[in-house]
Amino acid sequence: MQERYLTTRQTTRIVIVGGGIAGLLLATRLGNTLGRSGRAQV
Repeated sequence: MQERYLTTRQTTRIVIVGGGIAGLLLATRLGNTLGRSGRAQV
């Protein structure tokens, strides 16, 4: 008996808690690098 495993690719969800300029810069940078490639939701 042969079993096949289906792998589903789930995107990672990144939530930035807090604000200020550092949070905005972090969200922008992560969105540009990981968000565009579809690897994460920021």
